[in-house]
Amino acid sequence: PEAAELDIDVVRHGQSGPGTRWAGHVVPGDRLGLLDQSTTYAPPAGTPWQLLLADESALPALGSIVEGLPGGTPAIAYAEVPTADDVQELTSAAALTVHWLARQPGDAVGIALLAALQQATLPPGTPYVWVAGEQRMVRQTRRHLVGERGYPRAAVCFMSYWRRGKRADDVD
Repeated sequence: PEAAELDIDVVRHGQSGPGTRWAGHVVPGDRLGLLDQSTTYAPPAGTPWQLLLADESALPALGSIVEGLPGGTPAIAYAEVPTADDVQELTSAAALTVHWLARQPGDAVGIALLAALQQATLPPGTPYVWVAGEQRMVRQTRRHLVGERGYPRAAVCFMSYWRRGKRADDVD
């Protein structure tokens, strides 16, 4: 390749914190250091369908995942965003259904996503599940999937990107 390109989406939470300060001052061409956690999206072979769950902080990862899904792969995504204006176009060759959930004013992150998931009629079989976003939302969603829906723990890949009420420099 001639040059590698990296696109970064920034979600600003409040007015302070290292990420917010950085986002307020960065300009195109600035140098950036990255830490690669070497995580890949790799559902086991034979997975009948995929379930993808994200808040706004995980939209770049969600977009990358659905873009990389093979054509015709059955997949359902639930994406919770602050407002209807935050809905994005996702490109995928998969047999993808996306449910965009605009958060109600004053609601905590994850309330709309968890409510929609609890009410959803999902396809039969055990999906490969990917959940990413705010820590409490991820935990509650995983509990629902494993405890109430009976999905095996190994079928649920989950990661917390942030924690409500905590700045990155406040976390040990």
